[in-house]
Amino acid sequence: IVTKDAVTGSGDISAGEDDVLNVSLVGKVLQNGNQFLENEDYTFELGKGNTFPGFNDGLLGSKVGTKRTIKVPPNKAYGKKGAKGIPPMSDLIFEVEVKAIARGQVDRVIAKIGTDRLLGFAILIAFLAISPFLPTF
Repeated sequence: IVTKDAVTGSGDISAGEDDVLNVSLVGKVLQNGNQFLENEDYTFELGKGNTFPGFNDGLLGSKVGTKRTIKVPPNKAYGKKGAKGIPPMSDLIFEVEVKAIARGQVDRVIAKIGTDRLLGFAILIAFLAISPFLPTF
């Protein structure tokens, strides 16, 4: 795995195993430059098998705001099988920006649910709590 930071992130937390990360990313095949992936809002648990090992390894130690290029060799990606849009034995290049790192139970739940859904859920609970006291027409 080869990494190069265009921007070094900041903050107290460096990404480690079991942290929940939210990233934006673009994935390309090194040999032909074909883009096979683009996601502005990808949330996953680092080291839990949601991504292949090379992608995980390339993000270890990153911080919020990090913009990192990760070169992943075939043996840490799709190997001899390849995948849709990725020929067998391809080196992959990822351009990744770390948008959030969550550690601890509450932070991890919020990261997985998303703040928009959490806010909507809180409003619904508040409405249900006060609804018995609202006048009926």
